[in-house]
Amino acid sequence: MLGTGVALAGIAVIAGPSAMSPGSGTRVAAGAALVLLATLAFGGYTVVLRPLSEKYGPVSATAASSVAGAMPYLAMVGTIWPPRLSRPAWGEMLFLALGSTVAGMLLWNRAIVRGGSTRISRLLYLEPVVSVLGAMVFLGERATAAVLAGGVLVIAGVLVTGDSATGRAPRAPSSPRGGRTPYRFSPE
Repeated sequence: MLGTGVALAGIAVIAGPSAMSPGSGTRVAAGAALVLLATLAFGGYTVVLRPLSEKYGPVSATAASSVAGAMPYLAMVGTIWPPRLSRPAWGEMLFLALGSTVAGMLLWNRAIVRGGSTRISRLLYLEPVVSVLGAMVFLGERATAAVLAGGVLVIAGVLVTGDSATGRAPRAPSSPRGGRTPYRFSPE
């Protein structure tokens, strides 16, 4: 609980005081609600997909979840037909679909199988930190002292929530065939 509180405080610092002020308007509140809803949905995804990844393997579970996630988009394809995107835009969409979504989900599902849902899901707290760092590196944005302090709080919160802080030994993850495997990190 302490680690979660520290990480959430860090996220609040990164978001800034204007995001939490009563006068920030309905658009900010709606945006915050959507972010919270997305986080809850991804948490549910993580819990549901772990047994599927253990039983059928991370590749099959990722393929199934990618196809299921694409269905709402395919249902709306008529709204953008005929496509009017340039070749570079199609390349960007292909990168987002395969590089970011499929590859990212495959790595996430493998991590969940190896490290467990509870342990690996704590890494979601690092998303705002990685977003800020990416904006600094790729977009040339500058981080304020408050944003940097928020990042330190998030990282500290993630470290506090670690298995060593709880006094519990990490649980050995299940293999894709159902048996227990020794606890190890490998690039498999």
